[in-house]
Amino acid sequence: MPFSFLSKNKKEYKKEDKEEHIIELYNHSNSLPVNGWIQQCKNCDIRTSKTIEFKRVDTSKTIYMVYLCKDCNRKKVIKDEEFINKLNKHIELNYLFTS
Repeated sequence: MPFSFLSKNKKEYKKEDKEEHIIELYNHSNSLPVNGWIQQCKNCDIRTSKTIEFKRVDTSKTIYMVYLCKDCNRKKVIKDEEFINKLNKHIELNYLFTS
């Protein structure tokens, strides 16, 4: 079931020296620990440890990293417009606050 958004699936941490917030996006799995270094690829659900920077928001000092397996990375799904739109929609619904 690729690209599921059924649960909040993030790891978020702060680099003290730069005060940046890094949010990692991946597909949630009950068989993997939330704080583990292996997660499911955001595109195809294969387990991977590879992350790619998706978006950097300078105003909030936030970096969005996405877990992508090497096959999806080779296929350049990170440049696919439909995939980008789904990621942006997910970020908008789960991480951005309206004022």
